Formats: sequence, structure tokens, C-alpha cells
Amino acid sequence: MSGSGYEAGVQVGCNKQIDHLVFGAEADWQWSGLNSTIDASYPAFANLGNPAYTNAAHTESLSSKLDWLSTVRGRVGYAFDHLLVYATGGLAIAQFESDTTVSFGTFPTLPVYDGALHVGSDKTTQLGLALGGGLEYAFAPNWSLKAEYLYLSFTGFNYNSPLVSAAVRFSPGYAWNTSVTPHEQIVRAGINYKFDWAAPFVSRD
Repeated sequence: MSGSGYEAGVQVGCNKQIDHLVFGAEADWQWSGLNSTIDASYPAFANLGNPAYTNAAHTESLSSKLDWLSTVRGRVGYAFDHLLVYATGGLAIAQFESDTTVSFGTFPTLPVYDGALHVGSDKTTQLGLALGGGLEYAFAPNWSLKAEYLYLSFTGFNYNSPLVSAAVRFSPGYAWNTSVTPHEQIVRAGINYKFDWAAPFVSRD
């Protein structure tokens, strides 16, 4: 599944310039409106374990929402006069929510999962990696504009959706399992204020 959304947040960091090279570290926090949902339908088919039985037709609905995310990263770049080109990488932490609903229909003869309904959800905080790069342009002694791309990869999580109801009751431990492995791509722009009166990202020959 894939989706898109908007984010807004703040960051803080510091930089050190040696000749044309710029080294730095920064941390940020963003609220996220990323929310995606996927729905799928499957027809009835012969049960693989016993073809005499038929798996009833069913639908699956899965939603995933990114509530917020934060990164702590280092960066290194090269200054061309007032323009800084840089690469960045570090740790990411984010909160995800996910919901699953699986609904089976009924089948008249020798049905499997007849009328079964599974509902489950999970809310979890995940650790991951953040990699990317960007451009930052100093348009005034203490102000700069920034454009950045980040790729975030998380280890993922699993949760069960227990059986809520069924035409014929199954064993008590029967549940549907959902596995979510988030990968996020972020393109963002920002404005930074530098708490130093020295002109930033100036080439020194």
C-alpha cells in the first residue's frame, strides 16, 4: 500500500565550517497527516488443505497512519559561496497506527471461515534509519532556505485481529495476522535562523 500526506515541524542543529567543508548535526520533530488505506476482495476458492471444503469469499481492509516522526542526524556538505550541498544520515523514530478488518461471506456447502469477521488494531513507536541529502542557501547573514529529501526505513511490527463473530464458531485461538513494514519518503522545504553573526556557507580561498 502507498499513500501521501503533509507534514509540518521544527528543527534545531549546529554547523562547523572548515574551508569549503561543512559538518553539522540536527534533530527535528514533525506532525504527520500521512494516512493510507487499501481494500481487496477475494472470491470463494477450494481449501488447500481439503479441496472438499470451500473457503468463503472475503474482503480485507488495511489502514496505516503515521502520527508523528522525529530524526537525529549528522550531515556533511560542501559550500559553494552561499550554497551548501550536503548528505545526511542518522536515526528516526515515529509513531504508527494500523487497523485491519477481514470479513468472510457465507457459503452453502462445506464452508471454511463461514461468516467470519476479524477486527484488530495496533499503535506503536518504531525506530529506524534516515538517509538523504539536500541544498541550503544563505540569502542573508543569519537566514537560509533549505530543500531536503529523506528516506526512512523502519523494522516493522505485527499484530493480530481476533475472531469477532462467525456463522460457525472456530477455535478460540484463531486470529488474523497483519505485518506492517513502513518505508517513508519525505521531500520538504524550510527556513533556518543562524544564531551567529558570521556569514554562513561563505567560500574561503
